[in-house]
Amino acid sequence: GYLSLWLLVCCHLEGSLGSAHECVANFFSTNSHFCYGQAVDVTVDVNFVNINSWFELERKNIPDEKFPLLYTSYSLMDGIDGEFEIDENEKIRYYYNLDSLSIKDFAKVPELLGKKYASYFYDYVLNISILENMPADKAPTYYFHYDPLTKKISPLKNESDHFIEIIE
Repeated sequence: GYLSLWLLVCCHLEGSLGSAHECVANFFSTNSHFCYGQAVDVTVDVNFVNINSWFELERKNIPDEKFPLLYTSYSLMDGIDGEFEIDENEKIRYYYNLDSLSIKDFAKVPELLGKKYASYFYDYVLNISILENMPADKAPTYYFHYDPLTKKISPLKNESDHFIEIIE
């Protein structure tokens, strides 16, 4: 084999701030003696930050090779910690604490995204390498992820935890 030199370029970065009415909890009682069949969805206003990123990839030693545009998104929102209680009148109530986003939360985002994007890039190139080294009539069954802590390669557990190819 040969050594490939890769270049990953962030060609567009878009961020948005806002608030939304978000469903944060669901409750459905199956207890036949207490509130049977009652359903409750809890919706609260939360603040959020959403960052969308698009990347172009090229292999320096194969200049005419084309790769799809790569996309990923990251969201950060207020933390919500709550629980349902059923009172003596069989009313279902949801009590919660809202942990609002802070400047410290925002300050952590660049480092977090740097690590996340580096991992996505490594996994993307890893999967290209796996595909290139398989027989021509075969394709991988899984998308693989390298865990730098365990130093192991395994199938990706979270389907959305990688770059999405945008086919133009």
